[in-house]
Amino acid sequence: MTWAWLTGELTVVWQPFLLGSLVVATLASVLGYFAMRGFWRLHAVRDWERRATGAATRTARRNGSGSSVLERAVLEFETRSMRRRAAGRGHDTRQVPSSRLSCSIRS
Repeated sequence: MTWAWLTGELTVVWQPFLLGSLVVATLASVLGYFAMRGFWRLHAVRDWERRATGAATRTARRNGSGSSVLERAVLEFETRSMRRRAAGRGHDTRQVPSSRLSCSIRS
């Protein structure tokens, strides 16, 4: 294969080659566009479901339905760290309501 042969062949087939390239490029871009939209939607739906599940879990903890030792320990840790952060910013730590928690923590 030489440069002369390549230029000779392209002078004969350049129009169908150009048309085929444009068709393939258009199809690939349309397919890629819809594939990325589908993947993005799948990702967004999974994130929303994960957030909804996490919110339901946090609400259950606040309402006291978490009864395992691990759940109470996590809740106690979160409450203590929330109170420490509030105290570090100069806020009154009594503003963090412990009445809604399943295990009350005394400061």
